[in-house]
Amino acid sequence: MKYDIKQYTKDECYSIAKQCDNYFQMQLNDISAYITARENGWIKTYDWFTEVKTTMKYDFESIENEVIKYSGRMKKDFKNESPRIYKATIDRKWMFLFESYFVPSYSEKGYWNNKQSAYKETLQYEPKKLTENNKINKEMEFTEQSNLRHPNNYWTRDKVEAEAKLYKTLKEFHDHSGSAYAAAARGGYLDKLADKYNLVRSDKMPAGYWTFEKCKEEAKKYKSRNDFCIGSSGAYDAASRNGWLDMLGDNIKLKTYPAGYWTYEHCYEAAMSCQTKNEFRNTYQTAYTVLKKSKALSDFEGHWVGGRPAKNIREIELSPEGKKYKETHPDSFPWMS
Repeated sequence: MKYDIKQYTKDECYSIAKQCDNYFQMQLNDISAYITARENGWIKTYDWFTEVKTTMKYDFESIENEVIKYSGRMKKDFKNESPRIYKATIDRKWMFLFESYFVPSYSEKGYWNNKQSAYKETLQYEPKKLTENNKINKEMEFTEQSNLRHPNNYWTRDKVEAEAKLYKTLKEFHDHSGSAYAAAARGGYLDKLADKYNLVRSDKMPAGYWTFEKCKEEAKKYKSRNDFCIGSSGAYDAASRNGWLDMLGDNIKLKTYPAGYWTYEHCYEAAMSCQTKNEFRNTYQTAYTVLKKSKALSDFEGHWVGGRPAKNIREIELSPEGKKYKETHPDSFPWMS
């Protein structure tokens, strides 16, 4: 399985490994370095690593083996059926590595674009309703063949290739046949399938797709970091995880301010220039942190509702700094007047 991780050189992996006593400690310190060393066989040369006690639970390999059992299923199945391992995955902040194994849950964005999900929903209704529209019947016929759950080891290389031919993009392949997609990702031949069958790489990119160079090229399309976050979340997330955001160009790099700049007045001006809380956080991270620490973020909820009805917005009590600012700036916080 190729994971979407920061790539290290052999020397960098060695340097990180030298700070650890065993492989498990290296996993906890830098999972990207560990996976890189494992995939390249370098970890076998770290002869100073001591044996980890057999009582040590939930190292990367044990979690990886457990997650594979849920390939093509929902993440909530993993959470409900293996709660301890799920919690360990969350605690170690490794869940992002396994996202491609799971199909979307109905509570997640894009769930109803998955034909398997739609098929399961239609089974709850009378067959007569399904025959009213031939298009639905055709969709069901397609879904029954390509997206129902299969027994373990069903997805051989030949079957995965035959399934991949049915789609035009990697996202369609992922959404409509999650278990076949996961089998290709685990086997490390997903990129080869995409090239062989001209599967367009859309917003759902395979693990490892967003390298530094590709993130930098993608970032050129946007005017600001917030636009980048909204317009290309996959590239943004990869750049954020790997610490590349400030290296992608002046349009993405955050503007720096002198120490002590972020007074409440400056925070107010910055917050009012943004339409949403996410935009404020992405554009003015230091100001966001200052307001959060002083418990003053709620002062601007009335401005960030984006035109949606805000219940009891006038009853929100301003923070001590907000009250002081309003005394000297009577026209501030207009939504509370």
